[in-house]
Parts: sequence; structure tokens; C-alpha cells
Amino acid sequence: MSVEHITYKKKRYPVTLGYYALKMLQKEHGASMEAIQGDISLYEPLLFYSLEKGHELAKKELTLVKKDMPDVLEECFFEFVGLIPSFFPDVEKLTGVAGTKKK
Repeated sequence: MSVEHITYKKKRYPVTLGYYALKMLQKEHGASMEAIQGDISLYEPLLFYSLEKGHELAKKELTLVKKDMPDVLEECFFEFVGLIPSFFPDVEKLTGVAGTKKK
């Protein structure tokens, strides 16, 4: 699983956006990745869950809490959004399953 990093207050924080973050977004907010396009506030929990998993994989302690996410995103919003596509390779090429994109 890929670990990327965001920068906040001149520190690098590991993030991983995958099943865990999407599952938690669905479970706690009833939202999917598609919902983010219509609700920018969903980036906050998505970043938090991505930080949780990234820190777990990097074997580091996460010192940020959910209420910090607006401030974190204020500084690194475009950096985080820019990383999102790197976590979702073309599923059709990997699995051979067509129909992964809506037409």
C-alpha cells in the first residue's frame, strides 16, 4: 500500500487513502468518494482517516485530531487533493473488470 505525505507546519505527515479511509467515510458520514464533489467538508474526515492509516503503516504516532483538519487543510488542501489520484490506479487495468468509470 502506498504511503504519501502532506506538509503541515513544516512537518511531513504520512497519508494513505484506500479502503480504510473510504470505509470510515461511509460508516461515519454516510458518504462516498463521489459525494466529495458536492460536499467539500468531507475532505476533513477523508484526510483524518488517511492520516490515521498512513501513520499506522509508517509506524508513527498521529498527534493531530479530527478538529485539527480544517487548519491542516487550510495549509495543504491542494497538496492533499493532488495526491488523491495517486491512490486510485486504473482499476480496470489491474482487475480486468470493465465498468469502473461512469459513462
